[in-house]
Amino acid sequence: MAQNTAITTLPKAVLSFLFSVENPTAFFCTELCIKAIDDFFDSLELEKVNNPLVHKILFADAFMHFDTDNRFAYIGSNTMPPCTEKWYRTVAMTIYPIKQRHLDLYKNTQLPRGATDGNNRKTQTVVDAH
Repeated sequence: MAQNTAITTLPKAVLSFLFSVENPTAFFCTELCIKAIDDFFDSLELEKVNNPLVHKILFADAFMHFDTDNRFAYIGSNTMPPCTEKWYRTVAMTIYPIKQRHLDLYKNTQLPRGATDGNNRKTQTVVDAH
């Protein structure tokens, strides 16, 4: 069987998860799952405005509850300059619950940093996709 060299030669891979305060689709997410997600966002210390350096991120506990079977995968680019091409990107299609307080902390303390720390890029031209 021939090896798919297109996948094995990609420099990086990214796995993305979607969250919603009002419309999660992870109906299987139990109280234990919700607690793991809350603990994950708490561990990020989002209230620290100036580039937080955290000692431990509780990703594994939350990740074990995530549905990675239903996903969309594509070859894209890094979102941080220099926006290196040929990254293998995977987006899990299940939407998980997030508390409003975590979303507000991210929007108010971390999102504004994008314009000053290099984590931004110009909007790209929209192209037809199929």
